[in-house]
Amino acid sequence: MEAPHHGKSHDQGRTILIDCHVPYPPLRVLPTWEGQAQVTRPDLGFGVVDATTKTALTVASVSVAGETQIEIILGAEPEDPVWVTYGDSNHNGSGNIYDSDPAVAPDVYEWVEGNGAPYSEQIPDLIGKPYALPNPMINYALLSVEG
Repeated sequence: MEAPHHGKSHDQGRTILIDCHVPYPPLRVLPTWEGQAQVTRPDLGFGVVDATTKTALTVASVSVAGETQIEIILGAEPEDPVWVTYGDSNHNGSGNIYDSDPAVAPDVYEWVEGNGAPYSEQIPDLIGKPYALPNPMINYALLSVEG
């Protein structure tokens, strides 16, 4: 089973459109576990860097723009080509983009008082339910192309 991954990154002014390979469309935004907390980042795990100056650019918004596309809006129009990253070191190697794979694990989430698990893992919405198995988008860096 393949995880969703990049295809091409096209930039038109402040807008970057990424066409993705998605095994089970549509793409979805889901919280990602970091330690014992679920996190949804405002940039969903994306970063944009000027390819010439290596300066990080302001990401104004990121959204799922179709079943297999991501739209990134920058704070200002870049002067040079850009690198688009997903799940880079500034994002602890993760992001919030997943496919819609309906598969679930054969095991269920368990929390038993006194077994040594921290109370922060006592999550009533998950206890006794199977783990969902959507495929996360893979980490990457793409150089933009105009078009």
